[in-house]
Amino acid sequence: MGGGISVGSNGIQVVAHCNAYLPVLLSYQHPISTTQYTHILVSWNDRTPTLYVNGVAVATGYYRDWE
Repeated sequence: MGGGISVGSNGIQVVAHCNAYLPVLLSYQHPISTTQYTHILVSWNDRTPTLYVNGVAVATGYYRDWE
């Protein structure tokens, strides 16, 4: 089990890696610059992801039961 991040010009998604599927735990639907540096960080607290963009918390996702 684990987690992953998908970044595109139209937003960011954080997913969980499970046996046969990738549930989306957090979806941030805002434009991401493709011409300027953007710092992206995902922090996990009690199995809940929080997304930071350029040092600012912009979204908190869903709790994931890894069992």
